[in-house]
Amino acid sequence: ARLAMQGFVPEVDFHARQPLYVYAYVPFLALFGGGYAAGRLMPVLATLLAAWVLFLIGRRLWGRAVGMGAALLYLYTPTIFVNAAVVKTEPLVILLTCLGLYGVAAHLQGGRRWPLVLAGASLGAGYYVRESSLAGVLAAGMLLLWAWRDGLRALVRRAGLLGLGYGVVVAGVLLAYARLLP
Repeated sequence: ARLAMQGFVPEVDFHARQPLYVYAYVPFLALFGGGYAAGRLMPVLATLLAAWVLFLIGRRLWGRAVGMGAALLYLYTPTIFVNAAVVKTEPLVILLTCLGLYGVAAHLQGGRRWPLVLAGASLGAGYYVRESSLAGVLAAGMLLLWAWRDGLRALVRRAGLLGLGYGVVVAGVLLAYARLLP
């Protein structure tokens, strides 16, 4: 992230993890300095926000008690507990995946289109944090298939809306990197 703050571009000027992961640290280092603690703020914040989104998912689908249970189980899972204060990609990709799945659930319950587009954007951003986040896209697709009872036209429309959000993120990254081409 320090190299990105100096104007270098991930995967062009230096080898790095996915670009959004690198840039996610920049605001924390800029605001709080380049110390050890500043580097740990983003994963801790992402972990806490992911727990909050899990609470929202659980509450939306099954009620407040289930939402609280989901959030607490997540926070007390040993790997989550350990990774929360370590500079790894997991906390941020979990947050983005949870946001994406919340958007899918909100769309399926409320019928509004914008949560599905935002879900696609969140899942697309997750890819640029960690490639394995494609599992979230698969989960979103499975949820849309689950809603098959609404018919093929609804399934195709929903997949298109999800793809639109995902595609906007991909196009944005491609445009950002296109300026670096000779």
